[in-house]
Amino acid sequence: MTFCLRCSLGRITRIVACVLLGGVAFATLCQAVDLTPEEKAWLEAHPEWRAVGSTSKPQQWIDKNGEYRGLAADYDYLIAKKLGLRVRAVYAESWPASIDQLKKGEVDLCTLLAPTAERGTYLTFTNTVTELPTAVLVRKQDRTINSNDDLRGKTIAVPRAWIIEDYVRRNMSHAQVRTFDSLEDALLAVSTGQVDAYAGDIASTTFALDEVGIANLRVAFRLPYTLPLAIGVRKDWAPFVPILNKAIAAIAEEEHDAIRQRWMVIHEVGVELMDVLRIAGIIVFVGLIFYVASLRREIRLRVAAQQEVIDTRNAAIVALAALAETHDSDTGAHLQRTQEYVKALAVELRRRGKHKGVLTDEYIELLRTTAPLHDVGKVGIPDSILRKPGKLTKEEFEVMQTHTTLGHRALHRASKTAHGESAFLRLAAEIALTHHERWDGKGYPQRLEGENIPLCGRIMALADVYDALLSKRCYKAAIPHEEVIQIIAAERGRQFDPDIVDAFLAIEADIFHISQSFIDDPEMAAAAKAAATTATEPV
Repeated sequence: MTFCLRCSLGRITRIVACVLLGGVAFATLCQAVDLTPEEKAWLEAHPEWRAVGSTSKPQQWIDKNGEYRGLAADYDYLIAKKLGLRVRAVYAESWPASIDQLKKGEVDLCTLLAPTAERGTYLTFTNTVTELPTAVLVRKQDRTINSNDDLRGKTIAVPRAWIIEDYVRRNMSHAQVRTFDSLEDALLAVSTGQVDAYAGDIASTTFALDEVGIANLRVAFRLPYTLPLAIGVRKDWAPFVPILNKAIAAIAEEEHDAIRQRWMVIHEVGVELMDVLRIAGIIVFVGLIFYVASLRREIRLRVAAQQEVIDTRNAAIVALAALAETHDSDTGAHLQRTQEYVKALAVELRRRGKHKGVLTDEYIELLRTTAPLHDVGKVGIPDSILRKPGKLTKEEFEVMQTHTTLGHRALHRASKTAHGESAFLRLAAEIALTHHERWDGKGYPQRLEGENIPLCGRIMALADVYDALLSKRCYKAAIPHEEVIQIIAAERGRQFDPDIVDAFLAIEADIFHISQSFIDDPEMAAAAKAAATTATEPV
């Protein structure tokens, strides 16, 4: 994700001022709309319009408080204010459901809709309100796709029933098109390697990447196509179209810019150094005002609430992890053991001079606390797969792999609504997503390689595999400790980070002691006892 600094300092200053003053009404910039008597009479007879309200961020959605929000919503409110009308958004479960509402006349118009011949059969379109640039995204490690020609024989994802699908099918026929029910599903398909690329408008795409928490995609190239967006009006409201065209023409460039700044996240270059310094000065000054005013109160509140927050957080971890554990009953004390494994590995890595800047006491404790949530996504995996005693089929294994993205999505969304605990939830989400990645890039779901895998995921990967091999599962017998050590040593530089394997081998006696401290399976206990005499011997 990149965030924009528009090249005009004046525009940024206006936005900062809007935030400080609680927002400046668009009406202060409004130009007058010159209407005929007939047009005024029509508006008097139609004082309200019903707008599409399906969730299609950042275009429009209805939030949990019932507020109509988004790029289209801002234009709706702006135009309605110019014309003296009211706007009421009508909820729909999906974009196809909103299309049905438009066809049935259950809503009156849809703002920021791309005109097509098919849509023209049930809507009349205004002049263009704004245009959105489009691009193709691929995984960061994929350097083979940098132009349209590079997509030959590749698969490209698009959201189903979006106008970009029509463009891709007409202009990129050399690629195989796969449609998905939502924008988020299409992006996840690219992120996890199910498809090679994604095509879409930059505004919706960058917003969705932030919402879902995907960080391994890059813009491969811009498409020579901007998405023209107009207002689609029900056919029997044809007199409203020329009125809307007048209102659209009266939108000042400053008003367009204010809306774009709010919802369109597009990287721009060419910002002067002095502009950056002046902007930074404004931000620092504003931040200091709020910081000084709230510091004393914040300290008092934090000291009083800290222990309660920690206790509540830890209780929530136990509850969530226990839920996953009941769904995967063979794991037993796996959660407690892996907690202690990751802490021991992190401490040894730091002692050996590795990642000393990251592995602070606070980080290590946070890593230990969040470790039980690594498999929380298994709650979403069917029991028929999770508890299958035999080997999984290819299709079943693909479903099993989704527990990483399911867990990450839930924890990431929780972090977006949190405040003081967001760092904790972000780390938990990162562990859930990356603990099945491999050092050699052959893991899942993102096929990250080497140090591109977050440190927390690399540590959790080894701890998780060690305990899984040592434990009896519904699909395998327990393996003795000394054999597990040999397996892990053989995977140094392949499945596991070499530094973490070296740390593991250096403290394998301590690791083995941890495994004995949380035994809840008779067969595992017997295996541990049999291995006790050799546990301290070097491998």
